[in-house]
Amino acid sequence: MTTATAPSRPTYASKDLLRVAAMLVAATFALVGVLGFVPGITSQYGDLSFAGNGSSAKLLGIFEVSVLHNIVHLLFGVVGLSLARTRSGARTFLVGGGVVYLVLWLYGLLIDQGSNANFVPVNTADNWLHFVLGAAMIGLGAVLARSSQNDRV
Repeated sequence: MTTATAPSRPTYASKDLLRVAAMLVAATFALVGVLGFVPGITSQYGDLSFAGNGSSAKLLGIFEVSVLHNIVHLLFGVVGLSLARTRSGARTFLVGGGVVYLVLWLYGLLIDQGSNANFVPVNTADNWLHFVLGAAMIGLGAVLARSSQNDRV
C-alpha cells in the first residue's frame, strides 16, 4: 500500500539567495523611483525639476531628486528585476550595478554641485549613499555567487 505525501514546498533556504538578493535590491530601486514622485515623501515637491541642480526637491527630506533621477531609479529597478531571473544576470546586476554606483559616487565627489555637471542632481547625502550601495551590491554579488556555487557541489 502506498501512502500519498504532500508535495514539498520550496523553503527560503532552497531558493537561490543571489537571485533573491538581486530581486530585493532591484525592487527597492523601483520603489525609490516611485516614491520620488510622491508629495510628502518628497519634500519641496513643487520644486521638482526634470534635471539639473536647480531641483530642491528631496526624497525623505535628505536626498536630492529630479524627474530624471527618479526615472533612472525606476529603470535601474526594472532592469535589475529582469536580470534577476537568472543567476548570471543577478550577479551581473549586483556587481555591475555596484560598479556603476561607485563611479557615480566618485563623479559626485569630483563635480561642483552648483555646476551644470550636476545634472542628475546629487548632494553629499546622495554621494555617500551611492558609496554604500555600490560597496554593498558588489559584496552581495561576489559573496552570494560564491556561496551559492559551493552549496551546489
